[in-house]
Amino acid sequence: MRYKRLLAKFLVIGSCALAIILGVEGRHNRTCHAEVTPGETELRLVEGGKAGAVVVVGDQASDVARFAAAELVRHLELATGAKLEIVKESQAPRPRKLVRIFIGATESTRRHGWDPQSLDADASVVRVHQGDLFIFGREEGGDPMHSMTRRGTLYGVYEFLDRHVQVRWLWPGELGTFVPRRD
Repeated sequence: MRYKRLLAKFLVIGSCALAIILGVEGRHNRTCHAEVTPGETELRLVEGGKAGAVVVVGDQASDVARFAAAELVRHLELATGAKLEIVKESQAPRPRKLVRIFIGATESTRRHGWDPQSLDADASVVRVHQGDLFIFGREEGGDPMHSMTRRGTLYGVYEFLDRHVQVRWLWPGELGTFVPRRD
């Protein structure tokens, strides 16, 4: 009986280690560029448990961009307790009282000369520019969970959550998602 428990513990620990190896190393085969414009300062998305940012999607946002925005908000709320608001670009706050996080192809990305469709399939860019955060990538198709859909923006959001919030996806589902509590 003791050996069965020991074997069970070994299998659980071994599968967790394998999930960590695959989860951390296996997902970096997509291209993600992270850039900060020279002279930019640190962005405070949440401060003192209160939202210091708003998530902005295009007025005609794709299903992928809307899903990516919802994923960002959900994981930041789990990490900080603060729920960021998602707004359409035409309703984004001006002048900037809050940091704006632009998700997907928006008029602002086009105005800056960035074309998500020129990126490789499923590639993404995470960029800080003029006090705003831009996360965009190549998108094609509809349902974000369909295997033929290009979801570069979603991968950019996951890359941001991985690098800057230290969210880890060890296996599918909430039980396999680790979101460290942040202030």
